[in-house]
Amino acid sequence: MLPTADRGTGTDALYVPDQKHEINYGYPATRGLMARPNLHCVKSPGGAARSDSAVAGWGQFIADC
Repeated sequence: MLPTADRGTGTDALYVPDQKHEINYGYPATRGLMARPNLHCVKSPGGAARSDSAVAGWGQFIADC
């Protein structure tokens, strides 16, 4: 899809579809404890070409008791 002029806002910003990338995996940290780190990167959030990219990361720990 080619970028098109922004409609109805009166700006000359170009529409660019969100580009999302995700890294999500799990590994056993210790016996009975699973660690799951997660990282997201979004380029052109909201579809505006002039928006900054966003990066978010978090983690999850699962205990097997």
